[in-house]
Amino acid sequence: MKTLSRHKAMSASLIAVMLVGFAAPAWALDAYRDRRGLFYGLGLGGGNVTSETKTGEGDGTLGFNIRGRIGGGVSQMLTLDAELGMNLHSEDFGNDVTVSRQLYTMYIGGNLFPIENLGLYVRGMGGMVVASATIDTPVGSDSASETGLGLGVGAGFEFFANADLAIGAGADMQWISIEDTDLTMISLGINATWY
Repeated sequence: MKTLSRHKAMSASLIAVMLVGFAAPAWALDAYRDRRGLFYGLGLGGGNVTSETKTGEGDGTLGFNIRGRIGGGVSQMLTLDAELGMNLHSEDFGNDVTVSRQLYTMYIGGNLFPIENLGLYVRGMGGMVVASATIDTPVGSDSASETGLGLGVGAGFEFFANADLAIGAGADMQWISIEDTDLTMISLGINATWY
């Protein structure tokens, strides 16, 4: 009798697992183009960084950006994330003097999609920034790094290439304060987000 009930329990469990397996594609279609749940993304682009100190304002230099995000969708219209970013740029001052700068950003951010199913979004972010610089001269090189705070706002557009992948383009402006230097970074980029 116990063997018969074990077989029934195993058969019922197997049928339940099979039903869940066959229902999974239908559940996936239910979440089609849905920003809710866990997501991760990657962004590439470029931008201009202008520095301002007590002694004056710099001319600005173009640089390369790479960013990675992981987060979750609160709803189809609001996502929250943690973002790691890196901006690399260098400037040649002549006489074989080159300054290479790196900005590493660690932000908490959010995207708001105000119009449902349109793909337009506005973004806000803020957090910690580490800035490092290396000065190369004919007689050697020197490096230094400092930590500060950053805030940013942006906007963009994304569209779903398939059920899980959204491709987008956006722009943002960041204000970064590091000890006695203020930086303004304007960035343009393309993004891929897997929901």
